[in-house]
Amino acid sequence: MEKKFKVISVIISIAIIILLFYAGPANAFILGLTVKDTMVTKGDILEFKVSTQIELTETLDIDRFILILNGSEFQECEFDVDGNILNGCKGITITKLASSNSTFGPGYSYGYGYGYGNGVLEYKIKLDTEEYLSGIYSTSLKMIIGGDEFEEIGEDIIIGVESLQGCSLRAKGGDFSTEEISATNNKLSLNIPLRNAVNGKGHIITQYKKGRVVYQFDIISVVENDEDHAVLMTDGTFKVKGEDDVQENSIIYLDKVNMVVNVDGSSFELDEMPVYFMNRC
Repeated sequence: MEKKFKVISVIISIAIIILLFYAGPANAFILGLTVKDTMVTKGDILEFKVSTQIELTETLDIDRFILILNGSEFQECEFDVDGNILNGCKGITITKLASSNSTFGPGYSYGYGYGYGNGVLEYKIKLDTEEYLSGIYSTSLKMIIGGDEFEEIGEDIIIGVESLQGCSLRAKGGDFSTEEISATNNKLSLNIPLRNAVNGKGHIITQYKKGRVVYQFDIISVVENDEDHAVLMTDGTFKVKGEDDVQENSIIYLDKVNMVVNVDGSSFELDEMPVYFMNRC
């Protein structure tokens, strides 16, 4: 019985070792992707910081990195461990800030070879937003080791435009809804100053049987604007009568052709709201 127990223990130990081997460098490194400013105006330089903190003593045979932006357009930027651009990278420059020690030895993904050991690989990436469409972009970073990909999800970025200065807008009606409230007695008002001394502001007021809802907001970015439509990012406080204020952000879609507004908030929606006054928008 004791011999049988020892045999089982050996089998379990071998199985654990095999699993750890095939699991690869799950805890051998930490990928990092940060953005200096997630909200910029078209024409500004957007700055990323990319890093790999290699924690264990084994070497990593890193093939390349890929920075991915997905939004109004899709772009990839492939570069090697020295910061040299391999493919894509529209409007991008890369500077290597720190380098881990390269070494010869057993590395993850295949046998023996040159790889990167304990330390940090760090890069500064500058992106010229003038070469990109305005809009909201998701960001991510991939590190390629052999045939394996490891990914870090970054923050969303907003490339806005400077137009709509002096815009004044009034609308009423439409269909307002939350999980508990539905109403058609709605009013929206917003104004953007002629100069950028202060942000544009506005509010939405909804009347329903049991009370009213007030959303007071600042316009934090004009994401898109042309002769047919505009898209605005807002942030503010959402107040239902008898309840505490809630921090709220929303996207306002202005259809200039059909003269209607739609608002997509994190806790409410306002659809097909007719515009009755629009100036400089």
